[in-house]
Amino acid sequence: MTTGLRAELRIDAAAECPVAAFSERAGAEFRDVTWTGDGGTVVEEFRGDASDADPPDVDRVFEYRNESVYQIERTGDGRCPCEVIEGLNVPTGDVRAADGSLYVTVHLPSADRVREVIERLHDRGFDASVQGLCRTVGAADESAATFVDRDTLTERQAEVVETAYEMGYFEYPRATNAERVAAELDIHPSTLAEHLATAQAKLLDQIVG
Repeated sequence: MTTGLRAELRIDAAAECPVAAFSERAGAEFRDVTWTGDGGTVVEEFRGDASDADPPDVDRVFEYRNESVYQIERTGDGRCPCEVIEGLNVPTGDVRAADGSLYVTVHLPSADRVREVIERLHDRGFDASVQGLCRTVGAADESAATFVDRDTLTERQAEVVETAYEMGYFEYPRATNAERVAAELDIHPSTLAEHLATAQAKLLDQIVG
């Protein structure tokens, strides 16, 4: 049997990642972000359409009909969120940038490892969250996958679910009750129940719909 998780992480990184910063300035999405380095200087390459936005620190090295390939040089000081993730021996998969955020796909064996990566990013000062999860369960030659997109939740619904989860509301037996979770969120228990019911319905629609 094979089990595992594919997680897409969203990391607000405009202050530390030049590609994320460029995506914010150019108002464009960049895909296929890769990087190489010699220990001192790192060259990042990515593609997208930034129209005529070519700041001095960005080189347009190739042009397709509707998009271009760009390169940016930066110092390999370990402060980039992708380097933080790799420092945990977690290889990154697909990386893209949009609106000042990085979206990084990682493949991990368990939810505990996902939490470990998020906590390390938080410790390094990054605002990071899980954007979507795909779990595989099955034999090596036959697996089933379910992708859960958190964008279906409103910001408030996501906050309620995350707080309830972190406080142990979904554990069995429960580590807390609805009244304590509602107090933490400064809302009435009936409002908590409404948010949880709506959020869980949206997520279950993706899983079993």
